[in-house]
Amino acid sequence: MFDPQQSPYDPAAALSLLEAAASAGDAAAHRRLAALAAAGVGRAQNWSYALDHLKQAATLGDANAAAQLTLLRAGPQGQERDATVSHWLQSPDKTSLCETPRIRSLPAFISPTVCAWLIQRAVTQLAPAQIYDSNSGQATADHSRSNWEADFGPLALDVVQALVRARIAAALQVPVAVFEPSKVLHYQAGQCFETHFDFLDPALPGFAAELAQRGQRIATLLIALNDDYQGGETHFPLIDLAWRGKTGDALLFANVTPEQRPDRLTLHAGLPPNQGEKWLFSQWIRNQTPR
Repeated sequence: MFDPQQSPYDPAAALSLLEAAASAGDAAAHRRLAALAAAGVGRAQNWSYALDHLKQAATLGDANAAAQLTLLRAGPQGQERDATVSHWLQSPDKTSLCETPRIRSLPAFISPTVCAWLIQRAVTQLAPAQIYDSNSGQATADHSRSNWEADFGPLALDVVQALVRARIAAALQVPVAVFEPSKVLHYQAGQCFETHFDFLDPALPGFAAELAQRGQRIATLLIALNDDYQGGETHFPLIDLAWRGKTGDALLFANVTPEQRPDRLTLHAGLPPNQGEKWLFSQWIRNQTPR
């Protein structure tokens, strides 16, 4: 079957070939069309179109599509039973952990079964995590970061992942268009991400092009995908705050002040697990769409 993620052709051609394959009864083509519609690739995001194709794929025997429908019906917190997305798009409750800098917790943001799905999707995609180099502005390996990550750009998303991103957008009341590609982070015992900022420092010339093209990274949202490990907190040393969520809990913090200046009180680290493995879903949010 034609795979748009591997193809050099334009999105319109990819969609045309996928639609032809779906019309011929190809279950995987229906599933791909569902994912592209949910992610807004090649056309405006369309949840009804996505669900229709996901249901077609499941009817044709696609086990992956059937599993996604089960998660979708259960809702983000595992309590709903209708095959709609409305409960995914509601703004969840937040609890303030700190006002300066602005840090919020979002308990039970997604269900443990959705967390398990995100881990399953990431396992085969893991690669050494990278940082932005302050001189070149390019992603590069660095001794300060020893964990692993899996990147999920728009073409790699499935419907469940797109719904998680939509739920984050609802929580922040911003469009998904300002999101960076989502990441799933994996920390084995002893692996860490040393103290760092998530904002891009405008005083460093290596970030100038990135800031001009994508804008500032104004917020970070982390979801705890598991909790069966020891240690591994997200630690903010300048304010003496540490967060270690239960499975499905989320942490949201602003990387800039209310005046949109980099907030240096957000210095933080991903501490190493002492035992077990830590999994996180990570979403960075910019203040503009790519130019």
